Amino acid sequence: VRGNKVTVLSLAACKLGYLENGEYVAIEAIANGDGTYGFTAPEGVEEVLLVVIGDVDADGDVDELDLAMLAASLMPAGEALTAEQQFAADVNGNGVVNSADRVLIARSLLEKNTNDFYRALSW
Repeated sequence: VRGNKVTVLSLAACKLGYLENGEYVAIEAIANGDGTYGFTAPEGVEEVLLVVIGDVDADGDVDELDLAMLAASLMPAGEALTAEQQFAADVNGNGVVNSADRVLIARSLLEKNTNDFYRALSW
């Protein structure tokens, strides 16, 4: 992210947001003609976060560790995710991180042929 431009291989795999009241709010990015995307952050916002959707541990890949982190956070007495992790974990973009997001991450792993679907969904 530089200025108000972001360069990504696939915007469908990423999202932008800014912190407000302890939670990240999504910003819509608009395609430019040069392969970048532009966005307008609200007035006063100086920092914008770019995440790979589903990449809870922020290592650049959606994998079994992300699924495990999300599963652990959904367990009773589970460790809470940070605001950044919550933003990345909200795969379906409805503002809530729950088992629906976990299923979407598990499906992405199945499509990558890196995991068995039922094993991915097991606690």
